[in-house]
Amino acid sequence: GIPWKRGLLLLGPPGNGKTHCIKALINWLKVPALYVKSLKASYETDHDTIRKVFQKARKLKPCLLIMEDLDSLINDKNRSFFLNELDGFAQNTGIILIATTNHPERLDTAIVDRPSRFDRKYHFHLPELAERIAYIQSWQAQFAPEMQPTAEGVLRVAEATEGFSFAYLKELLLSAIMRWVNAPTPGTMDAVLNEQCDLLRSQMKSMNVAYTKPQEKDEEEDEDED
Repeated sequence: GIPWKRGLLLLGPPGNGKTHCIKALINWLKVPALYVKSLKASYETDHDTIRKVFQKARKLKPCLLIMEDLDSLINDKNRSFFLNELDGFAQNTGIILIATTNHPERLDTAIVDRPSRFDRKYHFHLPELAERIAYIQSWQAQFAPEMQPTAEGVLRVAEATEGFSFAYLKELLLSAIMRWVNAPTPGTMDAVLNEQCDLLRSQMKSMNVAYTKPQEKDEEEDEDED
């Protein structure tokens, strides 16, 4: 009989299980869930969309209201309206708001730090060595015997994948399986995993360079203006 509403914020780099966690909660709780990926709509403003989302959630309560990539949804123009819907005059009893973000630093402190908005924050970090070993071993059990890496191979790959997200680990294992199966004379899975690890590592570095180049260009332009 106690009125309640809760806010959960799942944060951390992409590919480490935030969305999977939400899917698990939806399946486990067996309550209605509203999933919001964008606030853009034809002939309506963000304010209209935010109002409709919360009105729908109040009708479905108890329910989960899920806002994916909150930092891309809420901006300077709609933040005040969002906060008013979140804890203004309207009662949100029976609603659990679950938001995710890869960039918590982009969220205003009024959203992140004020109590009763997002009461709990759960960090989804990159996997540590023990977690990478456990993840690789869980996949290893699905391999045919001739495709299984050795214990030493698992450890070596786990050590070589520092900085990999779970999503990158999954891609490493899937691509290694495909490469092993399609090779005319496949070598050991240890060797295939090592080669695929080096390939993915180079792709990660290329992506990082691609993301940083525009920023570097802006900095050069600023220097020219000075």
